[in-house]
Amino acid sequence: MKSILKSIIMATLLVIALGGDLQCSSVKSEDKRECGSVTSTQESCENDGCCWQEVHDNGATPWCYHSATPTASPTASPTTVAPTIAAPTIASPTTATPTTPTTATPTTASPTAVPTTAVCTLQNEDKRDCGSVTSTQESCENDGCCWQEVHDNGATPWCYHSATPTASPTTAAPTTATCNLQNKNFFDYLTRRTRSAICTLLARTA
Repeated sequence: MKSILKSIIMATLLVIALGGDLQCSSVKSEDKRECGSVTSTQESCENDGCCWQEVHDNGATPWCYHSATPTASPTASPTTVAPTIAAPTIASPTTATPTTPTTATPTTASPTAVPTTAVCTLQNEDKRDCGSVTSTQESCENDGCCWQEVHDNGATPWCYHSATPTASPTTAAPTTATCNLQNKNFFDYLTRRTRSAICTLLARTA
């Protein structure tokens, strides 16, 4: 029984030794990384778990170096980045304030004052045309003119200018003594205008 146990232990040590030699011998000279120091010995080097091999190349290659222990490359688990979904921005609808249309107040033209009857009373020969052939009573009076229909074959205009009243000159009233002419009978035969002229003349010479 003891011999079998001893054989197993020896085989294990042999496998370990062979494995260690393989890990050290597989490292190329240019891949050797320093594991000790200038004062390291083979014993201290191997006690540190490093490899030892003397190489005479003027110190270019370290004698104590790390073994080629394969290290399992950690498999980085892929990081799944959750996609960020931007919430849609809903623009608030802008309601335009309705503009109240401004209604222009219609300007009503003041109608032209229609001349009074006294101003429109003229002799036919004194009437001056104020319209045209197409004039009506309404258009004539709106133009500030007078209207009177006269049937004399168009000799007298129906639409005519009014008689613009002029201020009557102030005539000094003759005194009673001045106008009491001696020949009273002759004075009565004179027209009113003539009598007025005579009285005015007598008043100025009095």
